[in-house]
Parts: sequence; structure tokens; C-alpha cells
Amino acid sequence: VFVRAEDLGLAGTELPAEVNYAELEPEIEHIRKTAALMMGLEMPNDGLRVCWVASPKTYQATDGTTIEKEEINILARITTPGRVHHALTGTGAGNLALAANILGTVPSSKCVASNGKLGELIGKSTLRIGQPAGVMMANATVGWKTNEETENSDQNLTLPFAKSADLVRSAKVLMEGWTDIGVFAHDPFR
Repeated sequence: VFVRAEDLGLAGTELPAEVNYAELEPEIEHIRKTAALMMGLEMPNDGLRVCWVASPKTYQATDGTTIEKEEINILARITTPGRVHHALTGTGAGNLALAANILGTVPSSKCVASNGKLGELIGKSTLRIGQPAGVMMANATVGWKTNEETENSDQNLTLPFAKSADLVRSAKVLMEGWTDIGVFAHDPFR
């Protein structure tokens, strides 16, 4: 669930240790419960996170590195049960990149493109996310379906859907190598 940092009384640059989560928790839980009801999810649901976003500002990462506002397109912080997460989660980054590419969403309204213009990132480049541990990059492709292609044929809508999302999560190499899949007699991906 994406919300504007200022709606929570935050700047978006805060590090997890700087956020008084006990004070913020009632509002976070209200947002989670309201969102769960709107999505038809049951509560409690530890997988439902709240992510607040803000337009780029210069800030200090947890390792003390200064992240300049020109290095990022958006600021983001995400909750985990009982606290602010030490970094943006992978699922959070993927969903943020998708939402940033849909005009009218909270994230798209806070994104600043490389040209310095607010809301002009859509479909143009990698999303550079300023998060507590530094800069995380994510890409996303959004597709569009008309109401004829969905189960909601009673409304004349064009709806977004996630085509792809990927991210760079770590500064260290997690895996390196090649694999040859070959052609199988029964290839489930054909």
C-alpha cells in the first residue's frame, strides 16, 4: 500500500532508527486494515506492507553515505510487522516500479525524471529508489487490458496489469555463471 510520506507527517528521508514506530503504528494499522478490506484480504496479514514515498531529497543512507537527490527518482520506506524495514524489500521495489509507471498513482505523482520534471518517469527508464540502505534500481513494464479482456465487462475501462518487474538488490555478486536449458520434448513454456 503506497502513501505519501507527508500524509504520515514524515519527510521520506528518515532512517528506520529515526522513526518512532510505536507512535506511527496506529495509523499504519488503520491503513493496512482499510486496504485489506478494499482488496478482500483477511487480517491479520503480515504480507500487507505500507510503503511511504516522497519526491527526491538528499539524505544519509544507513552506512553514512550521502545520497544526492539527483541520484534518485523517488524516496521510499517500507514497514514490516512492528517496525520500519532496514531496506526496501524486493517485492516492495517491484511493486513500486510498477505503480510508478501508472499515471495517477501515489508513486507516479512523487517520481522525478532525470530531466527534473515531476511525474514524467512513466515508461522511460529504470526507477532509482532512494531507500535506507542506499539506491536500489528497479524496472517494470505495465500492460493495459480493455474491459473486454477482463471479467469487469460492465464498465468501460482500460486496466493496467504487471507484465514484468526486475531489480538490482545487492552490491555483492550472488551468482555468476551460464546454463544451457536445451530443448525438451515437453517444454511447458511453449
